[in-house]
Amino acid sequence: MLTGNVILLLGTPLLVGIAAFRLKSGVRARRVLTELLFGVYLLMLVNVVLFPLRVDPGLRADDAVWDHAAFLRNSVNLAPFASIQHLMERPSRTQAFRQIAGNLLLLMPLGVMLPVLVSTMRRPPLAVPVILATAIGIEVAQFMAHVARISIRSVDVDDVILNVTGGIVGFLVWWLWSRLGSRPTSAST
Repeated sequence: MLTGNVILLLGTPLLVGIAAFRLKSGVRARRVLTELLFGVYLLMLVNVVLFPLRVDPGLRADDAVWDHAAFLRNSVNLAPFASIQHLMERPSRTQAFRQIAGNLLLLMPLGVMLPVLVSTMRRPPLAVPVILATAIGIEVAQFMAHVARISIRSVDVDDVILNVTGGIVGFLVWWLWSRLGSRPTSAST
């Protein structure tokens, strides 16, 4: 059976091989390193999106974790903020924090790296639709995997909202970083 670990174990050496080839072809090392990091991020993204994360057996005592899992397992949520509200009503704030933070962080690297790797994505009207399409694509992939009984991942509009928000925050981090990096220093003026 194909698991997320297999994807990482097979994909990482492939990416390193591609990076080595690109270096030999004369591509700058900084560019190759950025592409390699982005490739590893994409592998990890596939791993997280399609393959359920292992749950620590110690969390089994926390009924809120398992109630939430039962609530989401066979559902498709198209009501904005319904899952977030459900999480916030549970006695365990830890699970709510993990779920919300995880979804915010999921596409943040995409928001940072997209304009670095593709110069045409340095404008929000171009980058935000790509981030949105990626977030929707993740939910479609999870739905298809659920239908095919490959994964038990849920489909949730709240995930899209949080993923896109995180991607936009990542883009803003890149934007601020690029502006601060291009400011003239006092010595050069």
